[in-house]
Amino acid sequence: MKHESSLDQLFLSMHQTALDYPGGASAAAAKMHVRAGTLLTKLNPLDELHLPNIVEFIRLLDVTENYEALEILCGMFGGRFTSQNDEVCASVTEALLKVTIDAGDVVKVAHECLADGEIDNQEKLTIKRSIAKARAKLTELENTIKNA
Repeated sequence: MKHESSLDQLFLSMHQTALDYPGGASAAAAKMHVRAGTLLTKLNPLDELHLPNIVEFIRLLDVTENYEALEILCGMFGGRFTSQNDEVCASVTEALLKVTIDAGDVVKVAHECLADGEIDNQEKLTIKRSIAKARAKLTELENTIKNA
């Protein structure tokens, strides 16, 4: 299948998003109006029999406000999801420093993930998360420049 690896990353991302939600998957499930066990079963990246449907996908994004899975989905078809934030820094210099720090973090994370000479789906997801954080800082820089 053309998107097999990307689907694995998508399901890993959704699963981790639920686990990372404040209060864990149980809290996310409660806000989504589903049972925690049902949510965890559907988001289990190793279970190909029970998959989340589009409504559950949207609810997960909505409740957690984590759009990483949407970014992965868009990437599967050559696109990119970009969310705008309204964050600004006190100065352009501060914003540049934040961009530089996060760019360095991307390099560090990628280097660590590639240390064994291979990169698995979990490592790809880790790198993509670091890149997303760096993009958010670039948007913050852009907002700061607009307001300067």
